[in-house]
Amino acid sequence: MFVLHIPSWYPDDSKPFTGNFIERHIEAIALKIPSVTLKVVETNQRTVTRTVEEVSPNNTVCTYYVTRKRSLLGRLFNKFLFGYYYIRGGQFIEQQFGKPSLLHLHVAFPRGSVAVQFKKKWKVPLLLTEHWSGYHARNYPSLPLKVRKELHKTWAHIDGITTVSEYLLNEIQERFPVSQSAIIYNVVDHNLFQPQPVSFPPIKLIHISTLDEDAKNFQGILEAVLEIRKKRNDFVLNIVSEFVKPQYEQWVVDHQLSDTVYFLGSKSSEEVAELLAQHHFLILYSNYENQPCVISEAFSCGKPVLSSDVGGIPEIISPDRGVIIAPQKTELLIAALEQFMDNFNRYNAENIREYAINHFSKEVIAEKFWQFYQKFTIFSQRDKKCRTQ
Repeated sequence: MFVLHIPSWYPDDSKPFTGNFIERHIEAIALKIPSVTLKVVETNQRTVTRTVEEVSPNNTVCTYYVTRKRSLLGRLFNKFLFGYYYIRGGQFIEQQFGKPSLLHLHVAFPRGSVAVQFKKKWKVPLLLTEHWSGYHARNYPSLPLKVRKELHKTWAHIDGITTVSEYLLNEIQERFPVSQSAIIYNVVDHNLFQPQPVSFPPIKLIHISTLDEDAKNFQGILEAVLEIRKKRNDFVLNIVSEFVKPQYEQWVVDHQLSDTVYFLGSKSSEEVAELLAQHHFLILYSNYENQPCVISEAFSCGKPVLSSDVGGIPEIISPDRGVIIAPQKTELLIAALEQFMDNFNRYNAENIREYAINHFSKEVIAEKFWQFYQKFTIFSQRDKKCRTQ
């Protein structure tokens, strides 16, 4: 018995962080149930058609590769190849592993149609885990009609859903029927993200995001820092992002903040863990979110978080783990940030970390998925014991 995972997002060589939270969900599930992941990816230079890798015990990833093409005709041909390789991949997996007991789709678009075809072929339950902010009221109406049609086709075949926040589940229920559901958070590796003592002064703030302005409102953070810097110089703000945003770097230079705001570039998970541990607190000020992984990672390092009150964030930030304030209110951010800098030492790092382990650890998330799976298909207790030995 095994679960076949179909991820719409998943890390690859060109985008090493895209969908890494999906990858961690699957790793957690594999602690309980043998798991196979099937994906088709574009690559600049294809050397093989298929790879099969056991990335961890009971966790196999089967990848098909398509050479990236620039021309319109080439892109159309690649679209055909994607469908073809998913068909071949399903055949290969059935030959190697047998028929899956359950299908698990991670994010409905764009791979929902693939999962639906497999459901029709094997006649097994199809579950969905959603992370996508496209369902939010502010975003859904602007989705292309084609995307919304594809979503409705996929949702007609979904047997159960998990989301990473209650907020996202509520947004989805406004648009699609949901019969069986559960809230299952993102995974944090608490063995990697651990506390460290931090030197002081200066007060060390860290912001980690894509720097997408529409979502992350990074300009709002910079403007708040500029105003505070006029009154005090006992802090620094370090920025980690896999994306280069020259306009922000130039803004920092133009406003003489080069001795306060530092852009550190892209970092590996290990480097992010080290950096979070070396700072006093994390700051986010997004316009919309679901449940950012970086908040739970900060908690695992024992760090409090200052964030906007959006999406699923209020579900995990309480007064003993940080502060949430209204979004898009720079004057509120300035006041909250100053107060946070004066009081960050009052937070109990051990309690924050304990909360993270109890809510986001791989073992906790694995058990939650196991319990949810039991509503749709019965995995034997022997299977469970084998997975946890």
